[in-house]
Amino acid sequence: MPQSDSVNALTDVAAAIASFVFAASMYRRIGPGNRVSAWVWCASFLAAAAAAMAGAIFHGFRTDLSPSALEVVWNIAMILAGSAASFVV
Repeated sequence: MPQSDSVNALTDVAAAIASFVFAASMYRRIGPGNRVSAWVWCASFLAAAAAAMAGAIFHGFRTDLSPSALEVVWNIAMILAGSAASFVV
C-alpha cells in the first residue's frame, strides 16, 4: 500500500475516534434545556464518525477491494459526510 493511503487511513480512524468521543460527550450533557439541539449534534458527530470509518476502509483497503466495492464505500462515506453536515445546518 502506498504510504499516503496508510497515513490517510490512520487519520480517518483518528477522526472517527474523535467524533465518537465528541458524540459521547454531548450525550452526557443532554438536559431539559438542550434536548433537541444536543441530539442533533450527537447525530452529526456519529454520522461524521461513520463517514470517517468508511473513509478509513476506502483508504486502507484501496488495493484489496474491487473498483465497484471501492465506489460503494466511497459513496457511503460521502452520503454520511453530507448527513453530518446537514445535522449541523
